[in-house]
Amino acid sequence: MMNIPFRNDEYGKKFYIESDNEFVLIPYDTGNYKSNGIDFSVAEKIEGNILNISISIKSDFPMKLKRLGLRLGIDTYMDKYPDWNYKYFPSALRCEKQGFWSCFMSPLGKILAICSPSKIVSWRNEYSDCDFDIVGHRIYTSSIEFINIYPQPERHPLSSDELNAEPINIRLYFKECDSEEEMYSFIEEYSNIRIPSINKFTLQEGEELYIDGKKYNGILKKGINTVSLNDCAQTTVFVRKDWFYYLDCARKSAEICQQKPGTHCESWYGYFSRVLYASEIKDEEYTKSLCKEFDAFFEELTEIKNGKVAMREKTLPERLQNTSAMLSLLVDFYELTNNIKYLNKANDLADSLINLQSEDGSYRNNGTHYTCVIYPAKSMLELALAENEARLEERYNIHFNSAYKAIKDLEEQLDNIGTEGQMTFEDGMISCESLQLGYLALLLPDGKEKEELTKAAEFILKKHRCLEQHFLPDCRVRGCTARFWEARYDLNFFSNMINAPHGWTSWKNYATYYLYLLTGKIEYLKDTMDTIGACMQCVDSDGVLNWGYVVDPCIVGQNLKKGSKKGNIETVQTVVGECYLPMISDWWRQESGALIMQYLEPWNKPEVWDKNYGGSCDNDVHEHFKCLMETVFGKAFVHETENGFVTYNCYTKDGGFGCDDLHLKEWVVYSNGDSKVILNGKEVSVTEGINIIEN
Repeated sequence: MMNIPFRNDEYGKKFYIESDNEFVLIPYDTGNYKSNGIDFSVAEKIEGNILNISISIKSDFPMKLKRLGLRLGIDTYMDKYPDWNYKYFPSALRCEKQGFWSCFMSPLGKILAICSPSKIVSWRNEYSDCDFDIVGHRIYTSSIEFINIYPQPERHPLSSDELNAEPINIRLYFKECDSEEEMYSFIEEYSNIRIPSINKFTLQEGEELYIDGKKYNGILKKGINTVSLNDCAQTTVFVRKDWFYYLDCARKSAEICQQKPGTHCESWYGYFSRVLYASEIKDEEYTKSLCKEFDAFFEELTEIKNGKVAMREKTLPERLQNTSAMLSLLVDFYELTNNIKYLNKANDLADSLINLQSEDGSYRNNGTHYTCVIYPAKSMLELALAENEARLEERYNIHFNSAYKAIKDLEEQLDNIGTEGQMTFEDGMISCESLQLGYLALLLPDGKEKEELTKAAEFILKKHRCLEQHFLPDCRVRGCTARFWEARYDLNFFSNMINAPHGWTSWKNYATYYLYLLTGKIEYLKDTMDTIGACMQCVDSDGVLNWGYVVDPCIVGQNLKKGSKKGNIETVQTVVGECYLPMISDWWRQESGALIMQYLEPWNKPEVWDKNYGGSCDNDVHEHFKCLMETVFGKAFVHETENGFVTYNCYTKDGGFGCDDLHLKEWVVYSNGDSKVILNGKEVSVTEGINIIEN
C-alpha cells in the first residue's frame, strides 16, 4: 500500500500559473475540470506499489505564461527532532531531454522516486523563509514545470511561452523504493532514462574511465567532460590537474579577495589557503610577509581583556565558531613558523571558548547547542595536539579534555542537537558531528571506545546521505552537500538556491576521510575523492576561484549589483541555474579597520544599508583547500579489493605502484592481509587493514 507523505496545505498537490501580473494557485483534483480559463484532466491509478498520474492541460484561448507547473506536494519540511526522520528531502531532481527523474530520501534511508517519460521543462524547490530573514532553512515541497520561459540548462527540453488548445500531456510515476538499486531500475523502466555506474567521477590525467564496468574509449580532456551515452542521464566526469595547482589558485584568490575583519569567520577564511600554501612552498620571504599581514589583521579582531587576548565585542564572540576557527588558524601559523606566540594567543582564546561550555560538555551560544556549528571541538583538538608537540602538557590536558567532553556529548545525543539560524535537519549540523566523532576516534587507542565513536560517526553520516548529491551522474556536484540559504549571506544574493559544492561541503569530506582510515571501507575513499574533485572544480579553466555551484536549473532573484559601493548599493534581478557563481570580495570591499556585519543587514531595509554597510562571507569557499591539505594532498592511496587494486594519485607500475606527485609525503595502503607491496620501486611490508607509510 502506498504511504507517500503528501502535504494538505497550500504546498500540497496544486497547479500554478505565473503571468506578468500574478501568481495563481489552482486546485489539483481528479477528473475533468476548468479553472482560470484552463481545462484540466487528471487521473490517478495505483498499480501494485506504483502511483500512476496522467495529466492533460489545455486552453481554448491562447494564454501567454511565464510558468505553468505542479507542486508535487511531497512533505519535505524538516523542522524538529525526531519528526525529520520521516520527512523526504529532495535529494536529486533532474530534467533530461527524454524525461524527468528524481529521488526524495529520508534520514532513515527511505526512498521515494518520481519519474516521467514526458516533457518536463524545469523543476523548483518551494523554499521557506523565516521570521528573521528572507531565506529559510527548510523546503516545503518540490515542483515540476511544463512551461518556464526563463533560461534553462541546455539539457532541458525547450519550453513554449503559450498554453493553447493543443494539450500538454504528462505521465508521472511514484514509487517507494527499498534500495538505491531498486530506484535506478524503476526510473529506467518508467522514464527510459538509465543512470550509469561510473568508477570515478574525478580522474587523474591518463586514468581510465569505466562505465557500467566497461572501459570508455572516448577522448577525455582536462577539465569537465560530458560523456555521450545512449538512453542515459547526462553524465559528466572531471580530469583534474595536480592538487597543488588548486591550492595555488586558492591562495591567489585569497590575496586578491579582501579578507574582511568583522562578525563572521567566513569573511577571512582565505588565510587558511595562504598559510597552508606557505607551509608547502617554504619560502622565507613569503612567510615573513604573510605573518606580518596576518598579525596586523589579528590585532584588528582582538583586544586585551583582563590580561588575555579576546575577540572584540563587535566580532560577535558569542558566535563561538569565530573563536574556534581562529584557534585552527593560529595552530597553522604556529606550524608554519614554530613561533610560540601563536599558541599563546590560541590558549587565551581557548579559555573563552571553554567558558561557553555547559555541564553536559556541549559548546553553546546563548543556550543553543553549537558544538556542530563548524567544528569547535575539532579545532580544540588541533590546538591540543600542537601543544602536546610543544610540550605544553598542562594546556594540552585542559584543551583535550574540553574537546573530549564535547564530542562524548555528541555521541550520546546523536542528531538531537542544535544548529545556527533556523532549526532543521541541517547539512553542517550532521556532517560536523560525524567528522568530530571520527576525528576523536582517530586519536584514541584501539579498543571499545574507539569502536563506539566510529559506529556513531558512521550512523550519523548515513543519516546525512539524504542531504548529499550522490545520485546525479555529474562530476560537478557528485557527493556534494545541499545547502540552500548561503548565497544571501555569502554573496548578498537574496534568494534560496541549492549550492553544491558550497565551502561547507568539505565538512563531509573530513568525515568520509576519517571514516576511511578508521574502517578501511572503500566506499568512504571513493566518496572522499569524488567530492573533493567536485570541490576543486570551483577553480575554473582559467584558474579563477568561484564561490560555489548552483544545482537548481532556474533561480530568479535579486543580487547585489557589481560595482555597488558604500552610499550606492543596488540590487538587480538575476537568473542563474546549473552554473558557478563568482566571488565578490575582489570588488565588494569594506573600509580598513571597520568591524561590521558581514552581509547586508537587515535585508529588508536598504535605507540603512549604508550605516550597516555589509561585507560578504564568500571566503568560506577556502574550507575546500583547508580540507584538501589535511586529507588527500601529498598522499597516494592503494586499496586492495577482491578484484584487484583501486588507486588514487598513483598508478600500477612494474608489479607495484608508482606516483609522480612532487608533493608526495605518504602512501595510504589498504591490504587484505599481511603482505609486501612495491611503492615507487621500494618493497614495503604491510599488514591487514590501513597502512600509512612515509614516502
